[in-house]
Amino acid sequence: MWNDFRTVFIENDRWRLYLEGLGNTLLITVFGSLLGFALGMLLALALYRCKNSAALAGVAFIIRQYINVFRAIPLVVLLLVGYFSVFIFVPSAIVVAILVIGISTSAYFAEIIRGGIDSVDTGQIDAARSLGFSYSQTMRKIILPQGLKNCLPSIGNELTMILKLTSLVGWIAIVDMTQAANIISSNTFIYFMPLCFVAVVYIVLVSIMSLVFKFIEKRLGRYSSMVKISNLSKSYKDLIVLKDFELEVAKGDRLCVIGGSGSGKTTLLRIIAGLAKFDTGDITFENNVTLKDIGFVFQNYNLFTNKTVLQNITLPLVMVRKIDKETAVQTARALLEKLNLADKENAYPNHLSGGQKQRVAIARALAIQPKILLVDEPAAALDPQNVNNLVDIINNKIDKDITIIIVTHSIEFVKRVAKTVAFIHNGKIEEIGCAKAILKTPKSNALKGFLVC
Repeated sequence: MWNDFRTVFIENDRWRLYLEGLGNTLLITVFGSLLGFALGMLLALALYRCKNSAALAGVAFIIRQYINVFRAIPLVVLLLVGYFSVFIFVPSAIVVAILVIGISTSAYFAEIIRGGIDSVDTGQIDAARSLGFSYSQTMRKIILPQGLKNCLPSIGNELTMILKLTSLVGWIAIVDMTQAANIISSNTFIYFMPLCFVAVVYIVLVSIMSLVFKFIEKRLGRYSSMVKISNLSKSYKDLIVLKDFELEVAKGDRLCVIGGSGSGKTTLLRIIAGLAKFDTGDITFENNVTLKDIGFVFQNYNLFTNKTVLQNITLPLVMVRKIDKETAVQTARALLEKLNLADKENAYPNHLSGGQKQRVAIARALAIQPKILLVDEPAAALDPQNVNNLVDIINNKIDKDITIIIVTHSIEFVKRVAKTVAFIHNGKIEEIGCAKAILKTPKSNALKGFLVC
């Protein structure tokens, strides 16, 4: 082992080749990312400006085709075309790599940033306009800062992808980390150790990037974490449902958790609510948040069938929260009025439709003034009209400060209510990010397959 180490790293100063490769990798990553982000920002802003404008429809079409083309062509093809043809006049292969990576990734950054901008409540624009803000002022001071905060996780994922994509620049004779390992392997006929070393360096670099983005997210207020799950595992006998599961949910977020049947989505909600135990790991809530601050809307509603609609809502307020009956009734009636159920307060659950039962379940959960609201498969058994009612409730009738975690199979429903989407696959979060960005440009093959089904 020592002889291999000496041969691979020490003899003939081979460590200098690794150092050169590391320098080139970082140089291309940094400047390629900056160029890609800048171009992506311009494209996203242009698309946003063109939205709902018939006069600019042609510009929007050209931008979308640019995005589609550069998302479709593999980076290695772009590198070869750029090096041997388009940028043949550029004297430095490193500059070519920066240009190609910047142009290629700008298509992804454009979609990510556009999704972040679209996630900002349109009421923010109305408020700015009513105060006399110009379009430019509204974008610079109000919309863009909020949009970028919303899509920070997706931007972080894209930067990680760019770092790993630099391993392809060896095709145009640049010595990056991977190419350095290949050169040393071909000279020493030792293959495992050089590549393992490169893998370790990439892991360190990605870990540092993740820590930096976590710091930025906290500084910008993107994550005042309401729920944080770390290394959580859950199994039922021999069936592993969640394994080393990691999730952080921001305060006030509307997170939709998607994934195949049996992927552990409902189990996750039950664990957060304290209704199911987990094997290992940790789950923490924001300061002063307890299990009593969590409301749960079950898939089957689970209303008390021997109690009226009004009693379903007031009973936990009086018996658990120790609120006097008169105040509890006032709270319940206000919620029933808000959810268009005022005429059903004396009805029993068995006399209600599915949509009405769901609204009663939502009212019961909201009556306790939760800080976290868990909703299990809300659109599963509803007709289109009731789905529309549910979307209206989530978007307009629930306090924006309440953190909502929704489990669902309905992608159309997700598009209408989610700020953030998390995709569970093989017991872990496969992808997470701004809803519009992650649904428009999924990275993993598993999520692409799920969205097609």
